Amino acid sequence: MRFSSNKNEQNIKNKYQRNRFEFEGKLDTSIKTNNISLLMKISVSLSNVLALIGLVFTAIGLTMTFSVLSFMDLSVNSIPDDSPIIEGELISVNPTNTTINEKLIYEYNYIFNSANGKTYSGASYLNKEQIFTDNKVQVKYNSTKPENSCIIGMETSTFPVWMLLFVIVFPIIGFLLLYFGVKKGIKNIRILQFGKIALGTYNRRETTNASVNNRPVYKFYFDFIAHDNNSYIATGETYKVHKVRDEEREPVIYNSVNPEEAVIIDTLPRMVRRYFKNDIYKIQNV
Repeated sequence: MRFSSNKNEQNIKNKYQRNRFEFEGKLDTSIKTNNISLLMKISVSLSNVLALIGLVFTAIGLTMTFSVLSFMDLSVNSIPDDSPIIEGELISVNPTNTTINEKLIYEYNYIFNSANGKTYSGASYLNKEQIFTDNKVQVKYNSTKPENSCIIGMETSTFPVWMLLFVIVFPIIGFLLLYFGVKKGIKNIRILQFGKIALGTYNRRETTNASVNNRPVYKFYFDFIAHDNNSYIATGETYKVHKVRDEEREPVIYNSVNPEEAVIIDTLPRMVRRYFKNDIYKIQNV
């Protein structure tokens, strides 16, 4: 098959949809595609260090966020600044199990009579034990919903609202890391779908800024020859150095449509090598 221009050829090569390639209304079925399972796609998407760190940050961050939310009372937002202030009676002061900046949080229970003549109770929180003359406290309450109230100068929950802004940073960072990690994983999935096996020769390794269990993560480079007899470089990141240096020539997999997209197999999940074991065996025993 002869292409009319290099630009047209490149456009055709970039059409991965439906695992087929079109030219002049005809289908080119000469491109081999591999049937990659959903489990393998998920595993590959999350196998790189960036995605794993993002997943950990997201999990920890969401756990912290929901934990803080469970101790928060957002009803303070429904107490307008011009809400009425009335004198209430302090009933008890009890230490909680919560500390912020190494200061124990105390719970102040009180009652007050609203303008409608009804008696309401509430609890406010402060990071110190405070003494009130004759147990009298100043209470601000929502005139339409008197059950929403707070002692002036205190919080309506053990954790102040600003704590939520602090902890929510962690899942946001986690989501960003996870996004870029999965994006990198999707590229590897495409390589597997249109992949051909080759044997790579060690070129070099570089230390990354990441580490796992205090072991540095390295980026490895291996040279290989593709089916077009041109030389390319496959890369992969791992902290398990022995996995990519245990063979004289390391199996790599490259995109048969674009051999510049290539990855070292042993830096991917183990199931990838099992899936391509027959192809690896054939090329190692040529």
